[in-house]
Amino acid sequence: METGRQTGEGPREGREAAGRQEDAATVRSLAREWHDEAMDAATAARRVDLKDMADGARKAALAAEWHGLDTGACAPLAGQASLAARTAADEETDYQELTDRQVVLGKTVTACATGLAPGRVADVFGEAQGGAEGDGL
Repeated sequence: METGRQTGEGPREGREAAGRQEDAATVRSLAREWHDEAMDAATAARRVDLKDMADGARKAALAAEWHGLDTGACAPLAGQASLAARTAADEETDYQELTDRQVVLGKTVTACATGLAPGRVADVFGEAQGGAEGDGL
C-alpha cells in the first residue's frame, strides 16, 4: 500500500498513520523503518563518540606513562583505549557493543583519575576545560 510518504519524516508519520487508524501492519512497518533509520544514526554518533573518547584516553595513557603514573589504577588505560579505538573502527560493531565499550572505557578513565593524587590528575588529563559559571573552573 503506497502511503505517499517521504524518507526522513521519522516517527511523526507513524503517529499520524496510527491517528488515521490505518491498519496495524502499515503502522508497524513505518515504526520499524523509522527505528532502523534512527538506530543507524545513533550507531554512527556513538561510533564517533567512542572514537573521540578513545583518542582522549590514549593521550591520557601516554601522559600517564610519561609521568610514571601508568601503574595502579591507570595501568589498564592504554589497553582499554586501544580496544575502544578498534571497536569504534569496526564498522560491523552494533550500537550495544559500542555503548558497552564506551561504558568500560569511561569506568577505566574514572578509576585512573580517582586513583591519582589530586595534584597529578592534570598531569594525565590536562587542565579542566570550561564548566558552569561560578563552579570555580
